[in-house]
Amino acid sequence: MKKSILRRRTKVKWDKLKKLFVIIAIVAAVCLALGFVLNCYIKHGFKMAIDFRLLFDKNTFIYFGVLMVVALFIVVWYYHKHFWLFNSRNVIKGNKRDADIKVNLEQARFEDEAEINRNFPRYKFGDLSEAASGIPVRAEQGKRGDYNVNLSGNAHTLIIGTTGSGKTTTYISPAIQILSETQSKPSLLIADPKGGVKRRGISLA
Repeated sequence: MKKSILRRRTKVKWDKLKKLFVIIAIVAAVCLALGFVLNCYIKHGFKMAIDFRLLFDKNTFIYFGVLMVVALFIVVWYYHKHFWLFNSRNVIKGNKRDADIKVNLEQARFEDEAEINRNFPRYKFGDLSEAASGIPVRAEQGKRGDYNVNLSGNAHTLIIGTTGSGKTTTYISPAIQILSETQSKPSLLIADPKGGVKRRGISLA
C-alpha cells in the first residue's frame, strides 16, 4: 500500500514537472518568434519584412530576453494574485505562512471528488493500520460495502453546527473510529459533557 502511494505521488510530481517544462518551452518559443519578428520589423525601417538571416542575430536574442523577463513578471504577478488557488492544500495543512494569505471569499469552493483523491491519500478502512495519523477529510462507503477514507495532515479543525445537526454523528464519532485504526493510534482527549459520544457505543477507556 505504501509503495503504491509513493509511486502515485512520484508520478504526480513527474507529471507536474513535465507540464512545467512544456509550458516553459512554449513560452520561450513564442518569445523567440516575437523577438525575431520585432527585430525584422525594426531592421527594415519599421516595415514588416521577414528575413530569416536575422533569426540568430544578436538583437533577436536581446528582444527574446526582454520578452522572457516580461513573461516571468506576468507569471509572478498572476501567481501572487491567485496564491490561495495554488496553495489550497497547504492552507488546510496549516503552514505558518498561511497567516499572510489574502484571499477573497468568492474564490473559495469545495474540491470535487477527483481533487480530493489527488490531494489527500486514500485508504480502505481495513488498511488504515498502514496510514499515519491525520484528519479525516472524507469517508464514504464503496459499492462493495467497504469504506474509503481520505486523510489530510494534522491540522486544527473546527466543526460548526446547531444542536442536533449531526456534528457528533457525522464527524466526531467516525473520526474517533478512523484515528483509532491508524498506525500511530493517537491518544485522544475528548470533552463529552452531554455524553453523546459514549451513548453511541464508542469506548473512551
